[in-house]
Amino acid sequence: MKTLFNKRISAEAAIQKPYQGATKKFAMSSLVIATVMLSACGGSSSDSSSDGQTTPDNALPINTCDTSSGLTIVDTTSDLNFNIEQSYSAGQSATVIANINNRDSAGLTYQWQQTSGPDVSLSSENSPVLSFIIPSSGNYSFTANVSGPQIDLSETVSITAGSAINQLNINSDHQVV
Repeated sequence: MKTLFNKRISAEAAIQKPYQGATKKFAMSSLVIATVMLSACGGSSSDSSSDGQTTPDNALPINTCDTSSGLTIVDTTSDLNFNIEQSYSAGQSATVIANINNRDSAGLTYQWQQTSGPDVSLSSENSPVLSFIIPSSGNYSFTANVSGPQIDLSETVSITAGSAINQLNINSDHQVV
């Protein structure tokens, strides 16, 4: 019985040996093919110039905006000031940014409140960047309370929103300023 068992193991080992070699050969072949393919991905140029440099076409016109789309600074009696958009329209996203002169917002706590105008849903009332959608035309006021180490400020800013316009609406991004 022991001899029969040993012969069976020898037969299985003899059958498996050719496959083990084939598996190793397949793995090596795959590795070589992958290496060749990755090496060939260096790219080539169909540029016929002698120095390999392509000169860009500078004759194209440069389009510029006639109106500035920047923010307007609203100064207050304290070190807290606001950056507001040049115009606001009903149905559009809106942003008001609170800044403190000569200081970044790290370590400060912001709390925004709407103090007048049609109700809006404030989406970032604990950030220096207040964002909301203007529901209708009218006057809106917001108070920013800023506190932190050796600072406690509160100021109000007012904006006026015009009637709805046909314009692309992009929601504002929130970041620390």
